[in-house]
Amino acid sequence: MGLTLGAVLVALATCGGVYGTAPLFAVRVGFRDRHHLARALARDGLPALEELAAWVRTAAWVMHSEQYGTPLHRLAIQAGIDPAICYRTVRRLTSANWGEVRERGVAWVLQQLRARCRIRAALDVRRGADGTATG
Repeated sequence: MGLTLGAVLVALATCGGVYGTAPLFAVRVGFRDRHHLARALARDGLPALEELAAWVRTAAWVMHSEQYGTPLHRLAIQAGIDPAICYRTVRRLTSANWGEVRERGVAWVLQQLRARCRIRAALDVRRGADGTATG
């Protein structure tokens, strides 16, 4: 992973996965525009910015819940987000419900993200330059 992509992850972690707009975020972390950032993420096998930010938010929710015992619905309300959106995000990313994710912990969430990145990288290797499958 390039140094600039490391800056993306640090920036997302710093803002808790709430980054504002993709064009401004991309420039803030050193890319020409959001398209340049999207290509760099894809090239390194990382999910798109929106999904990557959702993983960061999910990890932050789990860490906060582990540390303080705060339920997800309360974290959502404090953040001004509809709790249903948070529960759906957790389910979409992890294929598990919030209770299961919270029990498994933040280390498990990060393992799932890592596995997601490896799967994407493997799929990208199998695609040709034009995006079609090779072989």
